[in-house]
Amino acid sequence: MKKRKGKNNGLNQFIDKFNQRQTKGNIENTMLKGLVDVAGVAAGTGLGALAGSHSKFVGLATIIGGHYLGDKSNVLRIIGASTLAYGIAKAKDYGSNPIFDSSEARLADLKDNWLTTLYLKMKDEKKKTKPNNENDSEVTVESIASETESTIKGVNDNNIEVEVDANDDFTNLDFSGLDKIEDDLFKSANEFQDNKNPQEEDLDDPDFSLM
Repeated sequence: MKKRKGKNNGLNQFIDKFNQRQTKGNIENTMLKGLVDVAGVAAGTGLGALAGSHSKFVGLATIIGGHYLGDKSNVLRIIGASTLAYGIAKAKDYGSNPIFDSSEARLADLKDNWLTTLYLKMKDEKKKTKPNNENDSEVTVESIASETESTIKGVNDNNIEVEVDANDDFTNLDFSGLDKIEDDLFKSANEFQDNKNPQEEDLDDPDFSLM
């Protein structure tokens, strides 16, 4: 009877073949194992996001498990190290910010972190915000200059600040307030003259007829 090859035997053979690939001086094997390492880092950060505040312990357990199982590919240890590092980096957020209580929120945050790390999200945000910022700054400078040149601020009779267009011909302006001021000055002068001391009048207009 032929022995059936189980799934474990097939997986073990695949791992053995992978471990037997020599990377020194071989670009193909170097790229292949490098991509596997990067995939291990991605898997480790994902495991850290899922584990949340427990990611430090999960990462440490994965590293120990890799040594115990004799993982010659070092994939388990890479995953464990990434999980541990991500857990340490996010320990404050996971421990104090209630928004990260759900795994969905933590995975969404991980996605943003990966996009920012790869400069994909940062470039996209710069494309969206840079033109708008430039236009806003230009409009602001022009509007300030036009407002400064075309408007004059003043106070009306009710002590309310008003703005007048400097380009206006002023034909429709109301100058009745000036007439009122003139009348008040005239009345004040008359009252002062009426209340003037007679002795002061003699000093102002001395009589020299007796001299």
